[in-house]
Amino acid sequence: MQIVKIREKVRKDGQLKINIPNLESGDKEIIVIIEDKNVDKYNFARLSGRLQWQGDAVKEQRKLRNEW
Repeated sequence: MQIVKIREKVRKDGQLKINIPNLESGDKEIIVIIEDKNVDKYNFARLSGRLQWQGDAVKEQRKLRNEW
């Protein structure tokens, strides 16, 4: 098994051309993992200060841990 990490551009028509150097001819099983770096992470900043906690936070936390 060989792991190769390459970076290529996807064309506007959705096609991707992958060149893997030094790959022997013959039947191969190829697995492609696509990691989209352009996906925005959810910004929780707008929720800051919106929740009102009633009670003792440490006491509630211990209660939850004891349920495990």
